[in-house]
Amino acid sequence: MNTSLDSVTLPSSIQEIVEQVFRSGFLSLDQENRINELLFQRRYSEADLELLDCLTLALLNHQIETEKRSAAKAA
Repeated sequence: MNTSLDSVTLPSSIQEIVEQVFRSGFLSLDQENRINELLFQRRYSEADLELLDCLTLALLNHQIETEKRSAAKAA
C-alpha cells in the first residue's frame, strides 16, 4: 500500500532540518519533533549544536515563524 506518508522522506540530520527552516523562514512541529528525536537518540555533532544555537537566536529574535500547536491539532 503506497500512501502519501510513504513517500515523505524525513531529514536525516539536524543540519538538513535547520537549513530547511532558514530557507523557508518557518519551523513546523514535525521539524521540531524530528530535531528532538535526533537529540534524544544522540545523533548530532558539535556543528549541529552550533546550528541549533543559531536557530534558537533566530526564533528568539522572531526571524523564524513557528507552527502554532493549536493549529496543528485542528488540522
